[in-house]
Amino acid sequence: MTSEADADLPKGRGTSQKGYQTRTERHMLSNTGDRKTLTASEARSRLSPDEIVQVTFLLRMRSDRGLSEVEAQELKEISFKVLTDRDPAELLEDACKPESSAGEHRMHLDALGISEEELTELKRVKKSSQMGSVTRRELLHIELCKQKLIDHCFTENWKFIKQLFDFEETTMVPKHLGVHGTEIAVPEICLAEYGKDFASDVFNIIYNGILREAIDLYAILASLKRRTVLVDPEDVHAVFSWWIDFRIFVIKSFEVEDQFILPWVTRRVNVSKTVMQQTCRNLRRSRIAFKLLKVSNTEEFEGRMHPGEVINRFHSAWENVFLDLKSYFQDTHRILVPMVARAYQATDKTKLEKEIFNYLKGSDEADLVAGLWVRWMTSAQRKSYRKGLVGNIFNLRASQDFKNLEAKFSHREHIRIPEMIIKKEALLED
Repeated sequence: MTSEADADLPKGRGTSQKGYQTRTERHMLSNTGDRKTLTASEARSRLSPDEIVQVTFLLRMRSDRGLSEVEAQELKEISFKVLTDRDPAELLEDACKPESSAGEHRMHLDALGISEEELTELKRVKKSSQMGSVTRRELLHIELCKQKLIDHCFTENWKFIKQLFDFEETTMVPKHLGVHGTEIAVPEICLAEYGKDFASDVFNIIYNGILREAIDLYAILASLKRRTVLVDPEDVHAVFSWWIDFRIFVIKSFEVEDQFILPWVTRRVNVSKTVMQQTCRNLRRSRIAFKLLKVSNTEEFEGRMHPGEVINRFHSAWENVFLDLKSYFQDTHRILVPMVARAYQATDKTKLEKEIFNYLKGSDEADLVAGLWVRWMTSAQRKSYRKGLVGNIFNLRASQDFKNLEAKFSHREHIRIPEMIIKKEALLED
């Protein structure tokens, strides 16, 4: 999911706000003043090999599934290094030097992206530091100015950064990609809202988790297509390693739905035979489970045919699963969610989630399931969900159980495989 820091970036123009730069502004932003003539090779020379791989990875992941707040910040910082080849602290230091004219002072503000008041405060803090007395608030102000400088530079030059790294701008329509001659249509996958309607949240915590994994899977398949060299056996092994965990996650999630959520719904709602026939839940879940197995069975071709053809077969089998999943989720929202809304309250949902968590934490795959259920959430949503599970702040056992699952999940190779495949693509193109 896309972070707030990354969601609504203004389009950069590759020039300063006034469309020109003075000597002062060029001096402050060093090579940024010459960015029109900065080549991709020169830009790359300012980065380490690891940073080149990382910035390419972040640009592509920004398009494929959005960036977290941490990833968005990392992209901004690497971009700043490419454009200026200087440390933000040095530029702030320059800004605090006496200006020769009012125009030069204005250029400092334009180049830094900070206000008159913030620059005045920055100069005052510098004088305080020279006297050896800087408060914590003053140090925070310096960090704020650094961040505004990085944000401003990135906002003004976003398009230029994409051009430097030859990153193709994506559109909102499905992208048609191919792995060795086979077309792959990457659908636009939107996660349902969470936190505003408790009735739909009961189901969305599971369904959004599955859809978020589907986004990663399409990112993997798209990355394999984009390569200029053939897919190799190592890639195929990584895909099936990722798939094993995903299949377990889906089956375990449906098990929870079957054993806890649906009985909970029918406890207060008289679900008619007609409704059950409309949803055909048991039959449809069995069909999805069978199709998941068919995807797994494509692994038998590994070593018997070209790795690219194995991926083609894998993708073809997966598309059948994805269509059934989407239809299943849509019918749940259409039929069962209104029933829950009429019969239950938000407090009932919290009790249900506690029951599920207590059951889940005893299973071998508890960290995988719980981790993927909350991975797509914002920090506020995750905090709210955790608070509902833990309840009273003094419930140390429940709090520790949640932390243990989080810690175990963070070491799972599953969450690193998409990044590994996309980074490999960047290395091969470099």
